[in-house]
Amino acid sequence: MAEPELHYGKYRIRWKDENCKRRSQVFESRKEAKAEHKKIVYEVEQIKLGLLKKDNQEVAFDSLADYWLNHRTIYKRSPKDDQSIINNHLLPYFKGMKITKIRAIEIDNFKKRLDSLSPKTVSNILTLLISLMKLAVELEWLVKVPVIKKPSTKLFSKDYRYLQSQDEIKRFLDSARCEGEMVHLLYATAIFTGMRQGELAGLMFSDIDFERNIIVVSRSYTGVTKSDRVRYVPLMADLKPLLLAWRLKNSNELVFPNQNNKMHCAAARVFKDIFARTLDRGKFEKVKHSNKSRNFICFHDLRHTFASHWLMSGGDLFKLQRILGHQDSKMTQRYAHLSPKAFRDDLQRLNFSV
Repeated sequence: MAEPELHYGKYRIRWKDENCKRRSQVFESRKEAKAEHKKIVYEVEQIKLGLLKKDNQEVAFDSLADYWLNHRTIYKRSPKDDQSIINNHLLPYFKGMKITKIRAIEIDNFKKRLDSLSPKTVSNILTLLISLMKLAVELEWLVKVPVIKKPSTKLFSKDYRYLQSQDEIKRFLDSARCEGEMVHLLYATAIFTGMRQGELAGLMFSDIDFERNIIVVSRSYTGVTKSDRVRYVPLMADLKPLLLAWRLKNSNELVFPNQNNKMHCAAARVFKDIFARTLDRGKFEKVKHSNKSRNFICFHDLRHTFASHWLMSGGDLFKLQRILGHQDSKMTQRYAHLSPKAFRDDLQRLNFSV
């Protein structure tokens, strides 16, 4: 698009479009002609800077969000997370806004509205916004993604909790027995394998190789694991006889079915209310976190319990990464300090005179 010329005498502006065709427009007043002139000059500059597409300039954020929800979330393990972020955070601010107008100033103003949220939540929201803008480029609705800076976040919390001693583990599992054999075995399997909540819910007897002592982890609530990959978990000696005995009593294909003989959902009582009741019966005290009282541990902390005791008993860190299914080794490093070998060879490294 060529720089437009302004002819005040006739209240006409002339310019060349992106196809080098001459165009002109006549206005009733000098004020209208000048305003349109400024608008065209601005668009020319935006195109030169790569911030504006020559065509499809009127695509609104609503259309981009709809396209994402209808075509991209269907392939995601947890589409509800994207739906929640879009409906509760992105659309309330960007609804009706042209995607070409979403630049640094608008993004900074949007980030101010997120001040009350945790850095991790803000990072998740901005990550999805970046993905949406990349989609706009892919669809040729936008030339390039605007700069969107996310807040720095910790890879993991330093105060993650777990059952730290054999006594705590025994006390917890003894309490779980009062809730029934299935509940006890579910919690025990979580501690002995480090499997995630959804992976335990989707576990089938066909996934357990009792001869080779291996559990194949291949599904979760939505049919795939978090990493969308199959991994293999060792079937510990103390857990094996419990699962063998349970197979004789449970005719369901699922190892841990609900009362309707179907898969437990994420909000199932066995992961929430029954779990909390087990802690109370085992006399596990509440803890303070961010000035709020919460349970001693949550179900996911059974995964931390497995990982922590694996290393405390001399287990290999690299094997632990594969068992847990961590794609990034940094996630597994959170447990490294628990290894009995962590600093054993370094205790005499510094020989200063004191």
